[in-house]
Amino acid sequence: EVEGVGSEYDRMVKHAYQNDEKEALIEIMGMIKGLGSYLKQLEGALAPAVARHVHRETQELVQNTLTPMIKHAAKHKKKDVLAMLVHLRASVVDWKGGLPPAECPEMAGKRADGDPPREFSQRALAPSPAQLEVMRFLITHMCDLADDHRGGVLSRVMMAKDDLSRENVKSLRHFYTTSRSYPLMLDFSGTLRHLTDLSNLYFREFHYSISPTPKLPISSSLPYILVDHILKGT
Repeated sequence: EVEGVGSEYDRMVKHAYQNDEKEALIEIMGMIKGLGSYLKQLEGALAPAVARHVHRETQELVQNTLTPMIKHAAKHKKKDVLAMLVHLRASVVDWKGGLPPAECPEMAGKRADGDPPREFSQRALAPSPAQLEVMRFLITHMCDLADDHRGGVLSRVMMAKDDLSRENVKSLRHFYTTSRSYPLMLDFSGTLRHLTDLSNLYFREFHYSISPTPKLPISSSLPYILVDHILKGT
């Protein structure tokens, strides 16, 4: 018989869960495992769709959203801002046909605002985690510089307050926010495995870690309690 803290834990676990709570736990865990198994079967279809979505969003940003910003920086000879925008584009750009266009009028500040958006290939080829990290770093760096100057902080001289408009900053920050989940989305299998891993609930119960008793009866384990409840209900 287990004495001391172990016996207290044993009694607490056995009598702490009401039948409806046990049934709720069983139902939730079954739903998580069932949904995870179903999504795993669909991985072959879902993973390319996710990669295609991320590719489309990143290319829309660097090939179209950045274009008027590049034009403005080039037209007003803002070399530092232009360099950051060009680096941001170059970090992930996937030109149609694999080659950059023969002419990029925005680089000379000449692209018309009414020009149609640039077309790009729709491919299931997402940026790597390193590319996404570079993109996000450059975006937050530029937005922080713009916000500093707009707020009256003049210690940084790389960017004036009108180099990026409020709408520009809003567009960049929107991508920064949405792209936070891209690495998890692209690691479909790993994310799914992590989300459906219930071993923490099973084997790492909090009181085990603080109990000085090295061994506890298996009947004190939550898996045992739930399985026992299922068997008694059948």
